[in-house]
Amino acid sequence: MSRPLRILGKDFWYHVTNRGNARADIFHDDVDCNAWLELLAGSCARYHVELHAYVVMRNHYHLFARTLEANLSAFVHQLQTAYVSHYQYRYDHSGHLFQGRYKAQVVDKTIYGTAVSRYIHLNPVKVEQLREEPPAAQRRYLRSYRASSYRAYLGLVKPHPALVINDTLALFGSNNDARKAYTRFVEEGLLRDMENPFNNTVGQAVLGAETFISRVRHQLAEEQTKDSEGRHSARSVMAISMEDMIATVCQVYHVNWRYLVRRGAHCEARRIAIWLACELCSTEMNGKEIGEVFGGISRSAVAKMRTRFAQELSQSRRLRQRVEAIEKSIFNT
Repeated sequence: MSRPLRILGKDFWYHVTNRGNARADIFHDDVDCNAWLELLAGSCARYHVELHAYVVMRNHYHLFARTLEANLSAFVHQLQTAYVSHYQYRYDHSGHLFQGRYKAQVVDKTIYGTAVSRYIHLNPVKVEQLREEPPAAQRRYLRSYRASSYRAYLGLVKPHPALVINDTLALFGSNNDARKAYTRFVEEGLLRDMENPFNNTVGQAVLGAETFISRVRHQLAEEQTKDSEGRHSARSVMAISMEDMIATVCQVYHVNWRYLVRRGAHCEARRIAIWLACELCSTEMNGKEIGEVFGGISRSAVAKMRTRFAQELSQSRRLRQRVEAIEKSIFNT
C-alpha cells in the first residue's frame, strides 16, 4: 500500500480508498451506508473538500475528491475515525476496523478524471458476483445501487450534499445530453472490458500525464526536507529506476558501478545504495530482486542491512544530510 500524499498543496484531485481489516465487511446495511454518507458530508464541509464520485461497497469504499486546501490526511482521518465510532457503538466492536492507512492517488483530472469516475461507478457490478450476468441485468443493478453517486449523475436522485457533478458532466455536453453521454460512457464498461486507469499509476501514487507528474515531483522536491511525510511521499512518487539510483550514488561517491554492487564490497556508498533501493525502488522490485542486483545477497540480508542502516541514519546527522542530498539530486533530475 502506498503512503498517502499528505503534503501536496491545495486544489489537487485524489482517488481515495480503504477496506475492512482482513477484507472483512464494514458496511452491513443501509443504516451503515447512510451513516457513512452523513459523516462524509460533514467531513467534506469541515475540510472544504469537493466530492466528485463515490461508492460504498460491503468491505471497502472509493472516493474521487478535490481538496481545496492541503488537508487530505486530516479529512480522511476525521471521516474514518467518525465511522469507527459509529461502528463500535452499533456492533460493540473492538480492534481495528480498517485495513491500515487509506490509499490515495493524486489524479490528473484533465486526462484521467472521467476514467476514474467510470471506474468508481462500475464498482458495484465489477466487484459483486455479476460478471456473468447479461448486460441488461448489470445495467439495472448499476442504476439501482443506492450507495453510489451514479444515480445522482443520472438525475434519478438528489445529489449528496458534498457531491459536485457539473464539472464531470460538462465534459460530455450540456443539460440532458450530457447525462445521456455520460451514461453511455460509463455503461460501455458493461459491454467490454475497460482498462483499469490505475494500471498507469506512477509509484502507486500519481496518475497523470508526464507534465502533471513533473509538477507533483517538483512540489515534493521542494517540500521533502521539511518533514518525514514529505520524504516518504516523494519516494513513493518518484519510483526511480534502480539504474538511475545507482548511477547517482556512484557519481556522488566517485566509485565504480561494478565495485558498488559487488558482494564483498564494504563501504558507505554501498550501504546507502541498498537503503535507497529499498526506499525508492521497492514498488518495482522485491527484496529478493534487490539482493540479486547487489551481488546475489538474500532477501533477509537486504532486510537486515536496511534495518542497520536505518539505525545509522537515526544516529548520524552527517549521514542523514548525505542521503538527503542524494535524494534531492535524484528528485531534481
